[in-house]
Amino acid sequence: ALSGGLVIRYCESLSSLGGLMNVTSATGIEISGAGQLTSLGGLGGLRNIGCIALESNPALRSLAGLNSSSIQVGILILRHNAKLRSLHGCEGISALQNLIVEFNDALESGSGLGRLRNVTGQL
Repeated sequence: ALSGGLVIRYCESLSSLGGLMNVTSATGIEISGAGQLTSLGGLGGLRNIGCIALESNPALRSLAGLNSSSIQVGILILRHNAKLRSLHGCEGISALQNLIVEFNDALESGSGLGRLRNVTGQL
């Protein structure tokens, strides 16, 4: 568990989150400007997180890695991820406070949130 949050910004060569596979909870994870990151593989151990913000990750195609058996997320923010086509990979999210999805030009489908049982804020 992280006692605080994790911020990764403008790491153009970052291609993997494999080193985070043992993180089970955090107040937040922000990943922005990770030029080579194509998926969220490595975040499969998360069970409880305050906020996940994924912004301006030009190669991000998949949210695979968030698909563990059950994750409680406070806020999920997806902005400016040019190649993100769907929300597949979010199947493990069972509770969510707010969902913000903006400016993901390739996004074709909102499917992937089928297990979501509880939304306490805005969609």
